[in-house]
Amino acid sequence: MKKILALILLLPLMAAAQSPTTETEYNFVKDSCKSLMNGYSLGEAHTYDIEVGGAPMAVTFKELLRKSDQSICALVMIYQPPHPGLIIPPPTYFCIPSAGSPMWSQFNQDLQTFGETYWGAMIGIGTAMSRYISDARMPQKK
Repeated sequence: MKKILALILLLPLMAAAQSPTTETEYNFVKDSCKSLMNGYSLGEAHTYDIEVGGAPMAVTFKELLRKSDQSICALVMIYQPPHPGLIIPPPTYFCIPSAGSPMWSQFNQDLQTFGETYWGAMIGIGTAMSRYISDARMPQKK
């Protein structure tokens, strides 16, 4: 069930990227994008505040762009867990690889491992992904 939900939510995102994600790019994102690699830039942040079971959380998406051809090589997804107290837990970074990338099996494994521990968070992530896809593919008319 978890795999099916993740696949349904991610299929439209696969088409959004343009260049296959490399293992180096994947690991850079998973390592919290600490220092931007030479030849890359991050796109505009899109943050969605979600509430699941009364717990507020935030999910942010950014594009990882190759400067050489301005292609999107991956999507950065940052999950900020709820923090009811003064201690703010660290965010979790996910790299959503582009279509045709060999890194999809690693992404699926990372997401499944995370989901086994934080199933409630997966609902919030799925909701945020749906809103991101909707905003990207069906922007509101002004």
